[in-house]
Amino acid sequence: MKLYAGRGNEPDTIGDKAVLVYDSDKYPFYPAELYHQFHDDFMGPSYGKAYNSLQGRQYKQGLVGLTGCPDMDPVRDEGRYAKGFPS
Repeated sequence: MKLYAGRGNEPDTIGDKAVLVYDSDKYPFYPAELYHQFHDDFMGPSYGKAYNSLQGRQYKQGLVGLTGCPDMDPVRDEGRYAKGFPS
């Protein structure tokens, strides 16, 4: 595996054994919508219940939260996304 300085808008590095590292002062972190966190890949095998349950657990602990995107409401949609959300 090799580390490379990220500059933004790079192509996917899957299969390249490359990790892009970004300066967090230049490229601040923006959280994804809850739906996009801790679910299985659409094209691959299941990641398992332990991974999927992180969504609900981290939401309850305040580690992930709502972003203002209307695609998910943790009360209305309980159990609709990652299994066990928001357990």
